[in-house]
Amino acid sequence: MTVRQGAGGRAGTLPPSARRSPTSRDPPIDTANDGVRSPDGQARILALDDEPANAALLDRILGRAGYGQVHTAQDPSQLASMLAAVDPDIILLDWHMPGLNGADILGLLRSDERWSQIPVIVVTADAGARLEALDLGASDFLTKPFDHTEILLRVRNAVRTRRLHLDLQSTSDLLERRVRDRTEELRTANQRLRQAESVRRDFIAMASHEMRTPVTVLRGFLELWKHHGLPDDGAAAPHLDAMLRNVRRMEHLVKNLLLASRVESGADAHRRSTFEIPEILDPELLGAFSDHPLTITCEVEGRFEGDRELLAHVVANLVSNASRYGAPPIEVRATPVPGGIVISVTDHGPGVEESFLPSLFERFTQATVGDRRTARGTGLGLWVSRQIVEMHGGRLWYEQDVATGAVFAFRLPLPEYR
Repeated sequence: MTVRQGAGGRAGTLPPSARRSPTSRDPPIDTANDGVRSPDGQARILALDDEPANAALLDRILGRAGYGQVHTAQDPSQLASMLAAVDPDIILLDWHMPGLNGADILGLLRSDERWSQIPVIVVTADAGARLEALDLGASDFLTKPFDHTEILLRVRNAVRTRRLHLDLQSTSDLLERRVRDRTEELRTANQRLRQAESVRRDFIAMASHEMRTPVTVLRGFLELWKHHGLPDDGAAAPHLDAMLRNVRRMEHLVKNLLLASRVESGADAHRRSTFEIPEILDPELLGAFSDHPLTITCEVEGRFEGDRELLAHVVANLVSNASRYGAPPIEVRATPVPGGIVISVTDHGPGVEESFLPSLFERFTQATVGDRRTARGTGLGLWVSRQIVEMHGGRLWYEQDVATGAVFAFRLPLPEYR
């Protein structure tokens, strides 16, 4: 295809015209001995020459050599529209033209980053202009009258240079993207490591605090009795109850830690057996995890299949959570539903802040949210509870009851519905 721009053409457009067949008026062409073919038939070549005969000759020579996208134009004032329309790989530029000459056009090309890397082959009969053109940034030159082989060799070299430049630029862009992506990955990983380290420190501090409380109670009573002797049975009973509650709390904390480790490592923590639901709603056991009165209601009959010890641990976790952050009374209820049962723990406190809900069941949540001076717990209870419930094919959730307070509930499917 040949694109020609004459004086009568519309500004900003390149009217196309089909390649002409040779006629008696065409310049004579002898390509029998050039032996140089196009290395890239898709290369886009823009030939800018105000002499129609020269433009036609370049078009014919390059077309015969296999270049399928040769565009010619004769009006240099429309340079911007020509560049936009053709997006050339190389430019053949006549040096002496009216209006904008070759030096002007080279200056415009080299000052615009969009076109500054395009190879420009200057076409001129002026020997003195060749050095000036090279000094201004031309890639090569052709001397008029044209030598066919020289034209094809210089164009081929320019096309190869352009392709190498584009490949290099593409590789450079790819490497830059990879470096940028890798840098972002490393930045994200580093940020996660810092967050994990912060969580680890907070978790250790809170776990130490949680362990210290029951240990302090036990040590206090033991040292008291060591120095002053054991009181009679009646006086010792409340103290023994307090010690037992703290031992259970410490045992519960250690169990949460062990269960978290087992779940994290993928170890099987699920030992199935059959039991009755009241066995995991033991008032004496749950009472050890609440500083407030408990109401326990079980409306479920029959036996259930699962890990009794782990499910009892879930209920204890929810009761402990309600006691720490809620308000009395605390109600525990087991209710039958189609295909399973639901066990809920309700308190009459303010509930969970909305901003905290997305991370409510994540590990170590308590370690990174809230006022560290008043926050309690290790942040593992709800995460461990969710893992245990999901082991049984169930689901654990939170809901806010406007009339009462916070409700944590989990649904367990009956065996035939799993």
